[in-house]
Amino acid sequence: MRLRTRLAIGFSVVAAVPLIALTFPARRALSSAVEGALAARLDGATRAAELALQDAQRESDRAAQDVAQSEPIETLAQAEHDGEADPAQAARLAESLMQSRGINVLEVLDKNGRVLSSGHLPGRVGDRDVQGLALAQATGTHLARLEVKTDEGIGTVLAAVSGRSVDAAGTRLFVLAGKRLDGAFAQHLSELTGAEVAIAGDGVQPATSTPPLQGTRVRERSLPLPAEAGGPSGSVRLRLSAEGLYAAEQQLFSSVATLALLALAIAALLGTVLALRVTRPVDALALGAQALARGELGHRVEAQAWGEIGDLVRTFNAMAGDLQNATERAALAERIAAWQEVARRLAHEVKNPLTPIRMSVETLQQAFAKKRPDFPEIFDESSKAIVEEVDRLKRIIDEFSRFARLPRPNLEKIDINDLVTQVLALYAGSKMQLEREAGDIPAVRADRDQLTQVLVNLLQNAEQAMPEGGRCMVRTGLLPSGEVALEVADGGPGIPEAQRNKVFEPYFTTKSGGSGLGLAIVQRIVSEHGGRIEVGGSSHGGASFKIVLPAVASV
Repeated sequence: MRLRTRLAIGFSVVAAVPLIALTFPARRALSSAVEGALAARLDGATRAAELALQDAQRESDRAAQDVAQSEPIETLAQAEHDGEADPAQAARLAESLMQSRGINVLEVLDKNGRVLSSGHLPGRVGDRDVQGLALAQATGTHLARLEVKTDEGIGTVLAAVSGRSVDAAGTRLFVLAGKRLDGAFAQHLSELTGAEVAIAGDGVQPATSTPPLQGTRVRERSLPLPAEAGGPSGSVRLRLSAEGLYAAEQQLFSSVATLALLALAIAALLGTVLALRVTRPVDALALGAQALARGELGHRVEAQAWGEIGDLVRTFNAMAGDLQNATERAALAERIAAWQEVARRLAHEVKNPLTPIRMSVETLQQAFAKKRPDFPEIFDESSKAIVEEVDRLKRIIDEFSRFARLPRPNLEKIDINDLVTQVLALYAGSKMQLEREAGDIPAVRADRDQLTQVLVNLLQNAEQAMPEGGRCMVRTGLLPSGEVALEVADGGPGIPEAQRNKVFEPYFTTKSGGSGLGLAIVQRIVSEHGGRIEVGGSSHGGASFKIVLPAVASV
């Protein structure tokens, strides 16, 4: 961390500590008040929900009693006894009585459990309801799981039900009445308590109030519904939103935080201004060191400084000058050594064709001196050998000339996939089976002609490695490092692992008649584009050359 930054942080901390020391006790007190208010609201909502459930039980019990003593039920009992009951009229009876008593569950059954009339499930008239008969015969109010008719069809809900028996005209009937604990009841509880309500039970879809609470700051409590052995169990969950109270707390805290940030900004500004006078020469020295590390050996520090810092600036500039001179001398020596090696290899390559040329000339001289009768044939054969070796010399000189005169790349924005498409079109008639995998890659900055030369060189190598044809894959893709990769993989004999570190050396070749400069030119072009080339084995069994270039965004 820089000195300037440390000074700015120090001023900020000194200014912010008193404000922070006051902020946190105030926030703790406010949070305690918020939690107390939420607990009180939740207690009130819980009590209101308990009273509403008790009211539903009482209303169910009272409705069962009223219906059992009503005149329409006695009339139905008389008609059943006389065998004169009208099924259609009896079926509508429960719905009428249910609406007049303010309930939404009502069923009338005979002593065998046959449904004579049902308000909550009219389609069940005539069926036996064993569960309903058992509930109607029991005393008190019970939690039951019932099938009811809804807007979506037949559904299963929890209900608070109460039963009564009716003895009239020598006939015993049973009445089952109650209130559903469904979505409407959940909405009623929500309006009473101000909470989001969810009623859940065994084997039923949870019934919830609408709309659901938004946000994540909620408090909740569950009330168990009274359950009996063998019967369903259920619960009522109440959820209260704390968003409003927390919003008020957050608003106060935001105001304090804004003041703290303002104090920090002022302190940081003062610290920066004061530190600037001290740290400017040090920053200039750091930038100078970075420039030297990048190879900018002509960089000098121009900052005005006195005392020990001034001595350090002058020493740094003197050291940079010495380093520049030493580097230039080393580079010159390296270039001389490199070209000496190239000249040595070139001399070796040129010397090889001279031997067959000399032997051919000597053969011609001897045949001519002896006036051999087959001189024309010897002349023809020797002249062909001389021409072939001269052509070989010409190829070597041409490749060397290209290697020596390779211009600096003219960089422009290039789409590698488009360039690959154009180059592969040149090999449409090749014996190779060209395959293509084009990845989604960004553009690169490159010299189009030189990059084309690189790809053509690699494809020519692949073609020469597979004279009878074979598979050649050209693949582009994006590496995890953000660099663009271009790979050419063939199905030829491959390159032995021991020779892979030599294939880019000038005049090293594994092919008869090769100049050994093709891959050296490829590596030089890739290097001058800020990239690298890697050689390895191919999944097709041959050689693989992967070119890695920086994308435009990272250039």
